[in-house]
Amino acid sequence: MEDSATSPVKIELPDGIDLLEEFIFGLLDQQIAMERTGKYVDAESLRLKVAHSKKELEKRKENDMEERHRRERYEVEKAHNDEMNQFNQFWDKKAQELTDEAKKCEVSL
Repeated sequence: MEDSATSPVKIELPDGIDLLEEFIFGLLDQQIAMERTGKYVDAESLRLKVAHSKKELEKRKENDMEERHRRERYEVEKAHNDEMNQFNQFWDKKAQELTDEAKKCEVSL
């Protein structure tokens, strides 16, 4: 037989970080209400749900942060590559202009 403190809490959590935060606050309010009315078993069950929900919230926040980091890194790398391409195109054009100018000078000699 599993102890309720170690068994995984199975609840359906709302999508989105903001909704999950609101859900956790609602659970906390319910937990406090249960404690005030002396329903400690129900309050403990809610405490476990809150703990599970907070872990899920932290996991979602971490995943969101990692995704934002990946997007920002991609954008920075793309901007860097675009800038390097412009730089190389500019100097390739300048080198070609100098080569053409040198050929004109050779012909005129």
